[in-house]
Amino acid sequence: IAGKMMLVRALVLGWHIDVISPSSTPLQNIQKKYDFSAMVPLQLFHSIEKIHLIKKIIVGGGVVSKELVQLIQPLSSQIFATYGMTETITHIAIKKLNNFTDNKEKTYYKTLPEVVIEVDERGCLVIDAPKISEKKIYTNDLVEIISENEFEWLGRFDSVINSGGIKLIPEQIESKIEKFINNRFFIAGLPDEVLGEKLILVIEAENNKNSTDEVLNQVKKVKGLNKFEVPKQVFCVYDFLETETGKIKRQETLQKHGIL
Repeated sequence: IAGKMMLVRALVLGWHIDVISPSSTPLQNIQKKYDFSAMVPLQLFHSIEKIHLIKKIIVGGGVVSKELVQLIQPLSSQIFATYGMTETITHIAIKKLNNFTDNKEKTYYKTLPEVVIEVDERGCLVIDAPKISEKKIYTNDLVEIISENEFEWLGRFDSVINSGGIKLIPEQIESKIEKFINNRFFIAGLPDEVLGEKLILVIEAENNKNSTDEVLNQVKKVKGLNKFEVPKQVFCVYDFLETETGKIKRQETLQKHGIL
């Protein structure tokens, strides 16, 4: 889909476009300079050494980790995260990721022209974009509205864990602990008689009791992680199930490995 969108941009704007086969290392054999390209986070990560060949890059299709954001800070290219979904057809907001004036600068998603945003009673984003859809688009994305044209993405409503009456957003917890875990991982909830749901950490690795205990001890020391955000249990599984675009199928992975 991203490739098709690039083709449409080229047709509309009169760009010259080069087409290559889909790859996690799209710049491997590239030597010439470009004005614009679109990548997923994995492609950006594997293109750091050559990314200066592209003036502007948009990144979508997955969350950009804090580690990757740090890696791209000194780069001359202008890099932006995008927000969009199937219902919006294209992106409706972008977020600056590098070229900050200082280390403390923080940016939010900024809506494109003629896009109006609000939240519903769940705290999820509602998009009013007349040029894209005649009806308002109701999403499952939990957001904080910063201004009339800015918002911060918090996580998915359908992944919220209610543990003992405390609502926990997995994506926020994952962001806090990601630099302490080398393997792929995700936070999930399991049914619990006392809490309703208990918080668990699932890691893609060999099932080793010693390593799970070690990881849990590491996580407990993470600054900014409150006591409700500390996993009650850690599971190691040898593989994660994925969608065609490389996103982790959380529920299916739990079911496959007999956790859920």
